Parts: sequence; structure tokens; C-alpha cells
Amino acid sequence: MFGDAQFGDIRGSLADATLNVTGRLKNDTNYAAGVRLGYLISPNALSYVNAGYSHADFKGVVLTDANGALQGTTGKSHRDGWFVGGGVENDLNLLGISAPGWFMKTEYRVAEYNRKTSEIFGAGGASSGFGFAFKPYVQTVQTSLVYRFNWGSPVVAKY
Repeated sequence: MFGDAQFGDIRGSLADATLNVTGRLKNDTNYAAGVRLGYLISPNALSYVNAGYSHADFKGVVLTDANGALQGTTGKSHRDGWFVGGGVENDLNLLGISAPGWFMKTEYRVAEYNRKTSEIFGAGGASSGFGFAFKPYVQTVQTSLVYRFNWGSPVVAKY
């Protein structure tokens, strides 16, 4: 079992053909809790898959028409969803250099968040009476340097 958080600047596009508007969506925070199952592919490398619950925060979107004219904005949205991924983790005891407790992992993850309707606000912040629903998907590849406290204690299994 594990929990993690990512903070960053993942951007995507948002378009509504009915209203003929587009905008840039920004995902800046993700939290996840899940389980990981792995297999030792060598004495110091673990290949694994993981899955679980994910939560994401998305910034508001500025919506423009085809000419770039402001058509409205949306507020922040918070979404719940799920994720699945996999990767490889290895300890850093390589080439005769000992680094107890230090690991490096590279992981791919895809998360899908729930569909939610976002209200569109016009000039001055007044409601436009329109809204749109979207279902975000976020894909990430990350490499992490990890230190595990209490490495070597009987509670933590070495690999």
C-alpha cells in the first residue's frame, strides 16, 4: 500500500463544439492512494504494477472563440477518479557503490477522473447560463529518487 502526491503544471486543451469555444486546462495537484504488486527481475530491480484511487485539482479555464476573443471562464474543479500504472524500481547499490536506503524508480501512470459539469461565467463574473461537462484523463511518466527510512529493519523486506 502507498500514498503519494504530485505538484506541477500539466496542461491540456478543452473544446466545446456547440459553443465554439476552446481553452487551456491546467492540472496542478494530484493525490493518490493505492496498492503495488511487483516481481524481482534481478537481485536489485523490482518490476511492478499499481492501481488505486486518485484525486486531482484543476485550475479555472479561460474560454475563447476561434478569433481569440474572450467568451467566458470556469472556476476551479476538484475531481476524484482512479489510476493504473507500472514501473521499475532499483536500489542504488551499483558498481560497488553502496547507498543503503536509496532507490530510483521510473513509472508510467494513467488516471481517469469523474465527469463533472463546469459552469461558464461571462464578463464580470456573472453566470452565462451555460456549462459543459468533461472527463479528464492524465498520463504521466516520472523518475523519482526515493529514500526509505528504517531500511534494513525486519519490517521492511529487502530486495
